[in-house]
Amino acid sequence: MIPKNKDLEDSKNIKLEEKISDNLEKVRRDKPWRINKKDSLYIMATPLMPHMNDGKSSDIEDLLFSSSQNSLPILKGKEFHKDGGDNHYGKEIFSKYVLKNYKEFDFTEFIPLLDGIRDNILDYKSLF
Repeated sequence: MIPKNKDLEDSKNIKLEEKISDNLEKVRRDKPWRINKKDSLYIMATPLMPHMNDGKSSDIEDLLFSSSQNSLPILKGKEFHKDGGDNHYGKEIFSKYVLKNYKEFDFTEFIPLLDGIRDNILDYKSLF
C-alpha cells in the first residue's frame, strides 16, 4: 500500500507535468524559451522561427538555417532533410558536417538558447 503522502506527491507531479505540457507552445513563442524547473529538471525549448516550418515547429538545426548567412550544403549530391532517406542526408550527417566546418556557419541565432542554458545552470547552482 502506498502511503497517502506519496499519493499526494504523485498527484502534484502529474499536475506539474500537465502544466509543463500545456505551456510548451506558449514558451516556444516567448523568450527565453524555457520552462521552470521541476526539482533539478530544466526544460529548454528551441524557439519557433516565424519563417521556418510555418512557425509551427522547430528543431535545433533550424537555428542554423534561419540565418541568411548559412546555406545548406549539398553533400555527395544529396540535400538535407531532417528525416534523411535515400535521396537526402539527415541530422546525424549534418551535425558531423557542422562540427568539422563550424567556422563556415553563423551561430548568432543560438545566443538566446545558450543564454537560457547558462541561466539554468546558474539557477541550479544557487540552490546549493
